[in-house]
Amino acid sequence: MILKLVNPKFKIYPQINKKVLIQGSAIFILVVSVLVIIGWLFKIRMLLSIVPGAPTMKFNTALSFLIVGTIIFLYLKKKKSSMVITLLSIFLCSVSIFTLFPYFFELSFNIDNLIVSDRYSRKFPGRMSIATTICFLVFSTASLGKLSKVKSFQKISDLLVLGIGIVSLQVIVTYILQILAKSSVLVFNSMAIHTAILFLLISIAFSAMSSKGGYTYLLYENHTGSKLARTLVPFVIMLPICLSFLLLFVLNNEWITTDVSISLYTIAYTVLSLLYLYHLTNRLNKADIKKKQLESSLYNTNQELMQFKYALDKSSIVMINDPRGIIEYVNDKFCEISKFTREEILGKSEKVLRSGHHSKNFHRKMYETISNGEVWLGGVKKMDKYGVYYWVQTAVIPFKNKSGDIYQYLTIGQDITRHKWLSSQYENLKLKTKEMEQFTYIASHDLQEPLRTVKGMSNILQQEYSNKLDKDGNACLEYITSATDRMSHLIKALLDYSRIGIHQKREKIDCNEVIDIVCKDLAIIIKETKTVITVDPLPTLLVYPMEFRLLLQNLVSNAIKFRQENKTPKIHIGSEKKDKIILFSVKDNGIGIEKKHKRIIFAIFKRLHSLDEFEGTGIGLAHSEKIVHLHGGEIWVDSKLGEGSTFYFTIPLI
Repeated sequence: MILKLVNPKFKIYPQINKKVLIQGSAIFILVVSVLVIIGWLFKIRMLLSIVPGAPTMKFNTALSFLIVGTIIFLYLKKKKSSMVITLLSIFLCSVSIFTLFPYFFELSFNIDNLIVSDRYSRKFPGRMSIATTICFLVFSTASLGKLSKVKSFQKISDLLVLGIGIVSLQVIVTYILQILAKSSVLVFNSMAIHTAILFLLISIAFSAMSSKGGYTYLLYENHTGSKLARTLVPFVIMLPICLSFLLLFVLNNEWITTDVSISLYTIAYTVLSLLYLYHLTNRLNKADIKKKQLESSLYNTNQELMQFKYALDKSSIVMINDPRGIIEYVNDKFCEISKFTREEILGKSEKVLRSGHHSKNFHRKMYETISNGEVWLGGVKKMDKYGVYYWVQTAVIPFKNKSGDIYQYLTIGQDITRHKWLSSQYENLKLKTKEMEQFTYIASHDLQEPLRTVKGMSNILQQEYSNKLDKDGNACLEYITSATDRMSHLIKALLDYSRIGIHQKREKIDCNEVIDIVCKDLAIIIKETKTVITVDPLPTLLVYPMEFRLLLQNLVSNAIKFRQENKTPKIHIGSEKKDKIILFSVKDNGIGIEKKHKRIIFAIFKRLHSLDEFEGTGIGLAHSEKIVHLHGGEIWVDSKLGEGSTFYFTIPLI
């Protein structure tokens, strides 16, 4: 299951990167102020007044904007230079106060033309207008208030900056309407248009830095209300301005009367507002539908994740720890295996689980792997609360945050203590089996020498002293000779059994050819017993050739040996492919096997009949079972006494 989150092709709300907005505003303010300063120094009139005949931006105004831009940049720094901001704000406040004094008192500080002389203004040359000065005074006060830790002062600062925005917007609107109406009356008749624009940017940038809970900060939040406000504010501001512009244009050209123009203004405002509302509502509905789809998908995903978590908690040991190794979470399976309760283990280092089995280099390499953001896999020996050791097959998965730093490690483990024990037992068993096979081979080989001596001596006695022995003595010699022959066959069979699979390699053989070879080897007994052998088409397999031939020969010879008297032996050999194995069958019409003997017939030297009934060593089926197991298969028999037997064995495909 993969959750695919769909990104809508449209964005219902405009997204605002506050840092970019503030930086962009500050840069624009600094660039314009520097250009105006250059304009004053090099007497470039077009930089001082954008609109012909309109007031110029004074040198002190440009210098003050330079200070404001610097203050805004200082606020953006992670470690604010509070002292520098305070000094610059106090300096700006002082300049504003010294500029205002001459407007209300007959006292001048002669700072208006201190650096450059204003030869373009007739009234108050070089002096900032009252509106401009008040705006700088308000800004410097707001800047000082923002540094305060008192929230009420910060809210007042937000209101003061909002006031600057309202004043600057009023000036901009008046400029737009005044230019068209060609009227000489301005609300602030000495503030330049680019001065008003910069004040508006100051208001926007500074409000973006507002503290949480501030009035203007609401516009920059990522909540639905703030996003909706950002969508509506431009429309609410621009629509009246545009309609007023058109209204004045129509009235100045005397195309319609005032009454009709006001009526059209009202209708246009209403209709455009409704159209925009319809457009916004439609997009809101689409966004809501998309949101519900995502919520439904998220709910389904959470349900699946809960099921996965349930399955994981039931089957695996789960632990979460921070980069320092402090355990933050464990599941019930962890507590069950480690014997620690959550209260005992949470907040502790994962080192409390270490058994001391692994070297420092082992833990160092593990840490290097996971600290590089890679998953570590391996078996770890741990120790529970009571000092009992246990093994865990572990996967340690590092989790990274957006910046790429690892913030926690998820450890998922499987208790493999029993597996480790069984593996150890298996290795010990393999070693003991190998030792036993070597012992059997050596013992069997060494037994041949005294046996040959006994057999040789008995032969000498028979040849040289048989005429000197009575009937009982000769009978004893015959028993000795028969017993030594039987003992020799048993030892040879034991040697063959111990050497099955040793130093052999698998080869690709045609099973049909193997059957032909077996039939040729048994040709004499097949002819004597008139045995009928039928064979289905057999596959080509990758097997141990000598052992596989011996397996089939044992089963066929057994089928012939244990035949019913006065009944022609019939043997059928077949095979069937099932998944990744081949199932062989050897069916006969012999004497059959009792149900209680079906398993014991595969035991070594186990006989169900006396030598007088059927000759043999009783090791043939033990050979067969070992050969089948050597190939990774199984062997069994289905039989009914007096009706015959079917031996089945499987050979896995490789």
